[in-house]
Amino acid sequence: VDEGTPLSRAMLATCVFDAVALSLVTAGESSGNMPLMLSRLADLSRRQLKLRTAVLSSMIYPAMLIVLGMGVLTTMLVFVLPRFEGLFATLDTPLPATTKWLMLASELLRTQWMFVLLAIGALAGGVMWALKSGAVRSVLDRRLLTLPMVGELFKSLMSARISRMLGTLLESKVRLLESLELTRAGCVNREYAGLIARAEAAVQRGEPLSSVMEGHDLIVASVQEAIRNGEHSGQIGLPLCQLADFLDEENDVIPKTLTGVIEPVILVGLGLMVGFIAISIFLPMFDLITAAQGGAN
Repeated sequence: VDEGTPLSRAMLATCVFDAVALSLVTAGESSGNMPLMLSRLADLSRRQLKLRTAVLSSMIYPAMLIVLGMGVLTTMLVFVLPRFEGLFATLDTPLPATTKWLMLASELLRTQWMFVLLAIGALAGGVMWALKSGAVRSVLDRRLLTLPMVGELFKSLMSARISRMLGTLLESKVRLLESLELTRAGCVNREYAGLIARAEAAVQRGEPLSSVMEGHDLIVASVQEAIRNGEHSGQIGLPLCQLADFLDEENDVIPKTLTGVIEPVILVGLGLMVGFIAISIFLPMFDLITAAQGGAN
């Protein structure tokens, strides 16, 4: 900047700032109102960080429960179940199928643990590779939107994000086509990126933006209404920003509600897992006691 380079070009050379930030700074340079553009950029970044932090923090406890469950399962298979092997060998009764499966899993973990770790690593690598694949990612993005509760939450979050980005860019005097392009680049879901791309094509043909958004279940009805009314009034950016504020307040409660539903499900799953292992361990002894009582009678 000291050498006369515009701030937007200097920020581009650092390879740190995203396209939205660069566009807002460029708009500030063109309009001569850089403080307002930087304030809007800071507000946009702050709200996106707040939403990301809220979603991640709500998933910490369920993730801890899952890790705890896997630790309990591994401990029982590696340390607890082998103590019953000698007892099972002395029983003169056939073992139930579930007990045989647990014994096989326990032996596999204790004797072939290195191959088990390699298999888990290979599976994780395969999943990461699949997620980077365009076809697999598209299928997963579509399936995510159909999940109970999670799909509706994601639609609300993405509607708020699109409203915030598009409204902020339009309020900053960025052209509609460029605003749509930048909003599409910020979409993490391919279904939403495709919707914004169709909106770009419609605007290029001279059609209103609402013609693509209306009746589409990816965007909540309130955002569709705001876009349609904004086109009639000639001001789309401000209504979208105001609606994004409302959606953000509404979405702050949804992750907590979703976590409240997930936690009991995980706890019930852990209880069923431990109960299954306990029953599989003690069922042969129950059979032996029953056979002994029958022989005594």
